[in-house]
Amino acid sequence: MPGAWDRGKAQSGLEYLMNYGWAVLMIVIVLGILYAIGILNFSNITQQACTPATGFSCTNLTLNTSGYLAATVGTSIGSLSITGTGCSNSTNAPPSNTFVNQSPTVPLVQGSQVVLVFKCPVFLSQIGAPFQGTIWLKYNQTTENSLVSTVGAISLTESTSNKV
Repeated sequence: MPGAWDRGKAQSGLEYLMNYGWAVLMIVIVLGILYAIGILNFSNITQQACTPATGFSCTNLTLNTSGYLAATVGTSIGSLSITGTGCSNSTNAPPSNTFVNQSPTVPLVQGSQVVLVFKCPVFLSQIGAPFQGTIWLKYNQTTENSLVSTVGAISLTESTSNKV
């Protein structure tokens, strides 16, 4: 009776494939649902980071879809009088006409921190879009005026719609 034995093996093999096939199908459906509702949305994994330049600190970054970035900035290079803030999408300073003028000037005392707003050149203008660039300050010190300096290199995602 070789035919009955072969049918039993075939049936066993078919049951094996059906059981594991359903299990794999259910896993794919669950992963699809988790991705659709945003739990497995890997574009949100970009960490907010600011690598500060020597003499500065930068924390608490928030970037909206219009390109306005709020950041807490500190200094250890002495007392500054901030006259403008800038942001670029490279390591080069932004054009001087794109700096946000601070009027009146914002005092930043050595060892303290202040929340500043920067205007960054975002391209996608949507929540979750990544942005990398550099934030800049225009400032005066007691001995020199009209200095421009890098605060830090930033990497974050647009996280709010038009609120900073």
